[in-house]
Amino acid sequence: MTRNRSLSLRTQLSLVLGGLALAILSLVGVYLGSVATDELYGAQQAAVRATAQSAAETLASQLRDREREIKLLSVASNLTHGALDSDRARDALERRLALHDEYAWMGVASPDGLVQQATGGMLMGRSVAQRDWFIAGRERVYVGDVHEAKMLAAMLPVEPGGEPTRFIDFAAPIHDSEGRLRGVVATHVRWRWVTGIVDETASRLHPGHGMDVLIVDRQGRVLYPEAMKLAQARGEAVLPNGRFEGPVRFGDGRASAARSSRCCCPNWPARRRRSWRPGRSAPRSRLQPSLMSAG
Repeated sequence: MTRNRSLSLRTQLSLVLGGLALAILSLVGVYLGSVATDELYGAQQAAVRATAQSAAETLASQLRDREREIKLLSVASNLTHGALDSDRARDALERRLALHDEYAWMGVASPDGLVQQATGGMLMGRSVAQRDWFIAGRERVYVGDVHEAKMLAAMLPVEPGGEPTRFIDFAAPIHDSEGRLRGVVATHVRWRWVTGIVDETASRLHPGHGMDVLIVDRQGRVLYPEAMKLAQARGEAVLPNGRFEGPVRFGDGRASAARSSRCCCPNWPARRRRSWRPGRSAPRSRLQPSLMSAG
């Protein structure tokens, strides 16, 4: 009897000690898993930060190149001499358009705002006197914000996926040899060129991760992608409150590591400078294996 009781006691003690060991091992495993997750999160946060910064810098550089292009065109002899409605003026515009797939339209307007010459003959004879690009372009080199142009969009092919046709404008004044204003030259650049730059930068730096990209303006309005832009317009809470940095929660409730980087161009209007925020985020609850991005 005593021997059986001793065996039973040893069995119970073994079970207790075994259970305690399993509990300790489980706690250690949870702790190590948490440490590993935090380290992975930190590494992904660094990658998010670098990618957002790279996308913003690449986009700003490309915008400055387009800005220089319109400035150089404004001093071309085909525009500074001779009639603005001449074939020489149109040839200058058509040649530039042929070199840049991102250009949807180029034109020149007289000082009173009538389009004198344009690629494809589009908008010729129309008044652009109330357009921001014309008003500002009379005074200086101008880079506008993203917008729709329904009149021009109706003359162009439909965008892929049926999304609304949007543009950003570049304009510059044309002066004669005496410094007098002759007109304004402008181009409408396709918005999908901008989004393509950001998407391509993300894919190049982190290929195969299935990351998404967001572009948000300084007021927190989503500019890209279109689906999120429309959801926000319906009143859905698609963006986190506060800053796009560190852990945030988007409208779907996922915890994410986020980072944005502002993109600016010297000749944006003061109220619009530093208005775009391309960026990325990494969902913390899905650290294995994919990332997403946010602006």
